[in-house]
Amino acid sequence: MVAIVGRPNVGKSTLFNKLARKQIAVVQDEPGVTRDRHYADCWALGKEYVLIDTGGFDPFDDDPRTAGIASQVKLALAECDAVICVFDGTTELTPTDHEAVALLRDAGKPVIYVANKADSQRSAHEAMKLYELGMEELLPISALHSRGLGELEERIAEVLPETDGPAEELDEGIPRVAIVGRPNAGKSSMVNRLVGEERQLVDDRPGTTVDSVDTLVERDGHRLVLIDT
Repeated sequence: MVAIVGRPNVGKSTLFNKLARKQIAVVQDEPGVTRDRHYADCWALGKEYVLIDTGGFDPFDDDPRTAGIASQVKLALAECDAVICVFDGTTELTPTDHEAVALLRDAGKPVIYVANKADSQRSAHEAMKLYELGMEELLPISALHSRGLGELEERIAEVLPETDGPAEELDEGIPRVAIVGRPNAGKSSMVNRLVGEERQLVDDRPGTTVDSVDTLVERDGHRLVLIDT
């Protein structure tokens, strides 16, 4: 598994959709759209892996929903084999960027650092300021325009652990059940109870779940995919 992490609005979900080669995560030009973890089966130079999209990491935001996002990010770091840490190469460094790097160093997983929004040679050069964070390698990319994604996939293939066989297609032939209802009816709480973990953010305010999230559930030898909406 490979997790994508970074502060809000750096283009993580755009990168997730590009690497997955399909539109899975909702993308908007505002921070905080992605809140729960999203998963997709991906390939990098013939190697199969599961990609995880996470919400924007911001330990300095006191919004309760942001604290929930931080918990989801830490869960993703615990289950992944490697990490793609995304920065906005067009903006100045922030305290959150420094905290993200510190969190990843503590996690002890292989990390690929990328400077997103490097849409031109000039912006790619400007992104070099991110080396102040202390990483040895930084890949300038543009997820929106697919710039540098080939090199990124090469790095993903290098850090992936060797496997004995192809990854299992989790959703092939498995029944899919959508959980629907009005806002704040407890749909995400039901998913968490069935799964047995904090898979979805839960809040008393309506609208916590922004886009649908697929979750594989196994019970008594049977498998199904729950879709929270």
